[in-house]
Amino acid sequence: MARLPFARSQVTQVFGPRDFPQDPFHKGIDFGSGVSVGLAVPVASAGIVIGSGQSAAINFWKEVDHGGGWTTRYHMLGSSAGPGIGDRVSEGQTIGFIGPKFGVSTGVHLHFEVHNKNQSRPGYGSAVDPLTNINNIPSPGVPSPEEEISMIRIQSPGRGSALIGPGFFRPLRNAEEIEQSTPVILRHVNGNDRQFDIWRALAVGG
Repeated sequence: MARLPFARSQVTQVFGPRDFPQDPFHKGIDFGSGVSVGLAVPVASAGIVIGSGQSAAINFWKEVDHGGGWTTRYHMLGSSAGPGIGDRVSEGQTIGFIGPKFGVSTGVHLHFEVHNKNQSRPGYGSAVDPLTNINNIPSPGVPSPEEEISMIRIQSPGRGSALIGPGFFRPLRNAEEIEQSTPVILRHVNGNDRQFDIWRALAVGG
């Protein structure tokens, strides 16, 4: 069963509307009590890292896909350290580390979001209240060793190669990784970049 990264008692800002002009629709919850810079952030449930980046508003962030349209996001990280896009993570594994006060934030904290990509609401998009939806996240969200034999290797001129399967996507970054993937694939498929993007979207969406 999925778990919040930290205890409910450490939540300092809840999900929902708030009096904050820069971001009036708070799309997650903030853990600001009892946390400090450099504290390890555990993943809520097993899954695949599908997003990672940095912005002027939320510093470093990562997104994990758990299957069935459910994802979690971790904002206000201090760096990109830890698992990257395409990596499988297990429940409780460190996804990153809390960063310093950043942007318009009022203090050091972890901003945590839960998304249900099967729905959308004005102002919030696919974001839902983590406190009431954490138990709806599927677990585990990664293929078992028996399921890995259903993997397909895809390739296109502009995207390179990747391994895909039900709810799974992993880029293959060099010739060695491509060669090592051969024993676990059903077949290899060549296509154009548009086809590659469609295959990736279908895989990540389950």
